Amino acid sequence: MKLVRNINVFVRIAAIIFVFTPVNFSKAAETFDTRPHFSTAPPSGNFFFDGRASPPLKAGDPNEEAWSFAITYPKKESISVGLNFEFSTIEKWHVEISGLDKYENEVIYDTITAEDAASLGGQQWWSRPVNGATLWVRVRGNAGNLSVSVVGYYVFNKPLRVERPVGEDDLKAFGTENAQELQSLLPYSDSVTLLIFTTKKRGRYPCTGFRVAVEWILTANHCLKKNLVSIQAEFFFENDKSVVTVPVRIPTGKSKKINRDLDFAFLKLLAPGKISNTMSLKLAPSKIKANKKLASIQHPVMPGTSAPAFKHGVARDCYIDEKQTFPGWFYHHCDTYPGSSGSPILDDGEVVGMHLNSWSETPDAVPLNYGVTVFEVLKHLCRRDMELLASLNVSEKDKWIKNHCTKS
Repeated sequence: MKLVRNINVFVRIAAIIFVFTPVNFSKAAETFDTRPHFSTAPPSGNFFFDGRASPPLKAGDPNEEAWSFAITYPKKESISVGLNFEFSTIEKWHVEISGLDKYENEVIYDTITAEDAASLGGQQWWSRPVNGATLWVRVRGNAGNLSVSVVGYYVFNKPLRVERPVGEDDLKAFGTENAQELQSLLPYSDSVTLLIFTTKKRGRYPCTGFRVAVEWILTANHCLKKNLVSIQAEFFFENDKSVVTVPVRIPTGKSKKINRDLDFAFLKLLAPGKISNTMSLKLAPSKIKANKKLASIQHPVMPGTSAPAFKHGVARDCYIDEKQTFPGWFYHHCDTYPGSSGSPILDDGEVVGMHLNSWSETPDAVPLNYGVTVFEVLKHLCRRDMELLASLNVSEKDKWIKNHCTKS
């Protein structure tokens, strides 16, 4: 294994005010953009030298913070930080890069593990850019024989999160003349619902969710904003159908049914009897395959509109690239728009993953859609909520629980 070595960087710095702020990471950050990412080349933009370095970090609790700092830039631009790593053994540590989204929720934009750092071969690592005025860096875990040094950071002004089709728009509305290719999705369509969230400050906004048990809907955690007043599930929101509205609530207390790092949330249906004829979609935790033809059902907000559209599906050019499949995460080529967060990714009618968001290097670049695997969601329930896991419609559930949840 090649050891990651120091790289001395000397840069003349333009006059600028910046502040370094201590950060308390006692509360886990919401994950918005943690898909796998590597970049040894710095982004374009204005460079500012930093040069700080951590003390030698000793082994500790895998969940504890070993070192953290923040970079605050006076203007709300995008910030990318460059790091070097020195270590002699690969321990269970990782680095998280986080910031605030436009709703002032803390979100994790990027991560790098010890194994990933070892494969850099001495090169510096540049984080995915954080949108906003502040970027936080924290080292967590069993950081034996590790030190981290900061190359510097780039500041630039580019919109990075996007939600638009990957290529030609292949989304079709159910119940329309041009939706013949969606016929195979009809048995599963009624289980996908439009979720309407209402907050005190932002008002109403949509996401997508889907029924996974008699009383439970699965959706993306980042759809849960601050100051929520109500959540409604609008079932059968499509052409030539009568909408059925079912109130929904977030599980109370320190819920085991919500995970910010994996960006998923199970929401409870308060009147499931109103949709008693709607089935729970089957979850397939071991079925995700690269280059396999997939499909998705969602409630997008179409260009030029502000309200969610009738239910749409995509069954053409919807697949996962074999070079973009990672443990727990995946990139996919299924077209999406705003409002598509929380939509199921289907393989022969079984859910293999859930769409979370999209990202692009530049406003005009082809977006990268990404999601979380069903496998990773169910692994979380193995550790935290076996009662909920037992209620879900899981493919070969007993066998999967025995292989992945039973301690030897």
